[in-house]
Amino acid sequence: LEEAELLESALPKLASFIEDYSGSDQAKVARFYKAGLLYKQKSYQEAESELSNLIAMVEAETDLFVLSSIYLANVYRDQGNFASALEVLQGARVEGITDIVDGGG
Repeated sequence: LEEAELLESALPKLASFIEDYSGSDQAKVARFYKAGLLYKQKSYQEAESELSNLIAMVEAETDLFVLSSIYLANVYRDQGNFASALEVLQGARVEGITDIVDGGG
């Protein structure tokens, strides 16, 4: 199968998994992957929606919160919305990220 076909076949499966396991940690990770596939397809508004929903679901300062925020900032950046990208990144700025950037503290 071509990459585009693989992406198209994966999206409904992820959506079904998210629905079947709604609220679970696994569904949150599946939502992150779904957003990544949408981003890869350049379906930026759909990716933005998935990531925004995910960020609202997860606790701040968790790895998934930070990763989702970075990914959402990339979505905004690729649409030329630099102000929103910066706002999202500032919202995700936590002690753990600073440690990572500074080489572990």
